[in-house]
Amino acid sequence: MTSPVPNRLLAGLNPEQVAAVMHRGGPLLVVAGPGSGKTRVLTHRLASLVEDGIAPERILAVTFTNKAAAEMRHRLASLLPAGVEVPASVSTFHSFCVRALRAHAADLSLPRNFSVLDADDALRAFTSANESLEKEDAKAAYSAISFAKNALQTPADLAASPLPALRAAARAWESYAQRMRELGALDFDDLLLYTRELLTTHAGDALRNRFDSILVDEWQDTNLVQYDIVKLLAGENFSTRDVVVVGDPEQAIYGWRGSTPEVVDRFVSDFSPCRVIELGHNYRSSARIVAVSAAVAAASRSATKATLHTDNPAGDLVRVVSYHDTDHEAKEVVSTLAKLSSTRAVLVRTKAQTRAFEKELIKARIPFNLVGASPFSARAEVKDAVAYLRLLLNPSAEFDLRRAASVPRRKLGAAALDAFLTAARTADLAPGVALHDPSILASLPARSRTGLESFAETMAALHDLAPSGPAACVRFVLDSGLRDFHSSDQDRLQNLDELLAEAISLEADLQALPNPPSGPEMLERFVENLSLASGSDAKEPSQVSVITAHASKGREFDHVWVVGAEELMFPHSMADTPAEVEEERRLFFVAVSRARLGLTVSYRRRHFVYGEWSDADPSRFIELLEPLSTGPSPAVHFDHRPRPDDFSGRFYPGAKPRPRAPRSAYTPTPVARPASTSAPASALSEPTPRLDPALAQVGLTVSHSVFGPGRILSIAGTAASIDFSGKVRTLDLSFAPLTLG
Repeated sequence: MTSPVPNRLLAGLNPEQVAAVMHRGGPLLVVAGPGSGKTRVLTHRLASLVEDGIAPERILAVTFTNKAAAEMRHRLASLLPAGVEVPASVSTFHSFCVRALRAHAADLSLPRNFSVLDADDALRAFTSANESLEKEDAKAAYSAISFAKNALQTPADLAASPLPALRAAARAWESYAQRMRELGALDFDDLLLYTRELLTTHAGDALRNRFDSILVDEWQDTNLVQYDIVKLLAGENFSTRDVVVVGDPEQAIYGWRGSTPEVVDRFVSDFSPCRVIELGHNYRSSARIVAVSAAVAAASRSATKATLHTDNPAGDLVRVVSYHDTDHEAKEVVSTLAKLSSTRAVLVRTKAQTRAFEKELIKARIPFNLVGASPFSARAEVKDAVAYLRLLLNPSAEFDLRRAASVPRRKLGAAALDAFLTAARTADLAPGVALHDPSILASLPARSRTGLESFAETMAALHDLAPSGPAACVRFVLDSGLRDFHSSDQDRLQNLDELLAEAISLEADLQALPNPPSGPEMLERFVENLSLASGSDAKEPSQVSVITAHASKGREFDHVWVVGAEELMFPHSMADTPAEVEEERRLFFVAVSRARLGLTVSYRRRHFVYGEWSDADPSRFIELLEPLSTGPSPAVHFDHRPRPDDFSGRFYPGAKPRPRAPRSAYTPTPVARPASTSAPASALSEPTPRLDPALAQVGLTVSHSVFGPGRILSIAGTAASIDFSGKVRTLDLSFAPLTLG
């Protein structure tokens, strides 16, 4: 069914866009590929609904960010005649839920003026309600509860889990809920859950019947709770309701938040008969970039996707370039982008990768924006490590002593450290000096004294290593408990690896000078560089962005460099299952499709992972582009750089080769992590046969290439819960790199 629409709202639209704007009276799925003019379709459709005579208050338009909602309202205001009201319900999911819950707070036994806690405040509330949990355990439990809420699981579901960590999270959930009731507060997940509950009650009848037209943007990012909210709002007679969802399963990249691309296919099934309109015409990118995007999308397993095409000029060849290492990649990329003046972006898979580009951009005096990641030196785990080095160089650094003494935990609370610092001031001693004064420590309670003595021993050993230079000092700090303390967060571990790699690199550069500085002087230089170099130095507006692939979604740039495209990085080493690798492919699709005029994909021949240099393989996703490099009109040029003569020299002390396994085609299989740094060289070249899933049984001792020895606790299908030295992980026996223990 269609409706007459003013010609001014259809001018310049292609036939598929016109059909989406004019559709009326039934469910509609708009599959919108990148650069297909989706926002224009959304706003023109909303404007046409208002001009059809639908009251603005009876239109609900939901998107996922405040920025997107504000842009939609702004465009609508310019499309509607003067004096015509913009629909008030153009908002985010959570904003809509807040309004609905405040209007019906009494029906749900909620305080009318309930507070909404953001993620940081909610975590603080959770921690205060579960003081017995260690910091990292509390974060893990909070994340597990958040994921469970968005997957429509209950505390009882977690309590029935075979995993001790999830059972502990269930107990913590009850305490957290009680604390939130005391505070009169809801977290973001609660907003969705309470709204869903409201819509299942008699009190929600008015809300269910309130809207004549419902439109949801970024549908592929919805989780099960949001899906149910839309379904409940549509009501039982949904086949005649104007319910329109817009999304692209190829851009579903937030599985860790509970979203899934399967909601796109599910909408078509649940809202049958459902009309589907594909927006595959790309207005953003050159033809060669669209060809690359289409090649990556072609590997999708989704039943519903847009066929990408464009009328734009061919443009420059897409380049796939290999570099020797991280520094070489950063220097070459920055050197190239410095010659351009349009919008440019360096897209990284992990936050740790931004550091090398921060350094080179600062060195080249190129202003830049750091998006999706805090400056390297401002990250908590980096500050934890550097606090030790600062205190070593400056015994008066009281703030650094507080931080270093507290991480990892030594049972030193704020009161104990206050007492120690007071004693040091009374004795007129710098804190770093007082730490080694027996009389100062003897004046403190036994509990505090034990922790301070342990910290003093660590600092004394670090002092002895100072003549060896920054690399030895950083490695010692990481091995003294800091790496273990941050072991539950893969991004933090990678940042610590990057810190060590930077120390090694700086030390090698300084040692190559005709008159190399001493070890302590190199250490001073290293700490100074970290203190002075920060992305926040670029205060002025910039046309250069360093941005994570996740944060790049919804953005576009004239020239894009997708860097670090190698196995263990992109796809990420934590992608253990086919579904996770498939999400990595979708993220790669998002990254390459951000470019308008120029696109370069690069990989390093060696990278620094798990505390050591290792050979790197090009990402399996690069193989998807190989067919585009041949034929009469190639779209991709492969530039494989030869290895330098000193590739195994001073830049890569202790580098270990890793066996390469060429892939003939893309397959969504898990990525095996490298062997641990303590593994003998023979283990790298002669891998033990993987455990046959048919031989797995409860109680069997196994070994994982990264997690080490473990014991199988339970098996359900091909999923096994395995205890690795107290850390229980659920792995798929079909893919996990397990051997008999």
